[in-house]
Amino acid sequence: MAKFFADIKNENGERSFAAAFWALFFLLLLYVLIEMRRKQRYIPVVKRPQNDSLDFRKKTIGRLYYDKGDHLNLCRKMSAYFLEHVRNRYKIPTAELDEKFYKNAPGQDRYSRK
Repeated sequence: MAKFFADIKNENGERSFAAAFWALFFLLLLYVLIEMRRKQRYIPVVKRPQNDSLDFRKKTIGRLYYDKGDHLNLCRKMSAYFLEHVRNRYKIPTAELDEKFYKNAPGQDRYSRK
């Protein structure tokens, strides 16, 4: 079949049809080979859902204490929470808040006790 197209010549004696045919054939073959490979789908980046429950609880409890007006109770609870944090994180005993506690407290080099 290729010989048939190679023998066809136009009125000037050129084989332009055969050259165009083979060029088209090879381009089509190249296109088919390139498109045969598996295409990857775009995977969108999914943001992690934000945990709003802690923020909601924090605001709700804050409003509750603000509306109640019991600031002394809130201050006692905040200091107890802070001391528990120091005990658990830094392993410093907080039974007595004396000079030994302040000496071992984290960040004591930044703040001087007067």
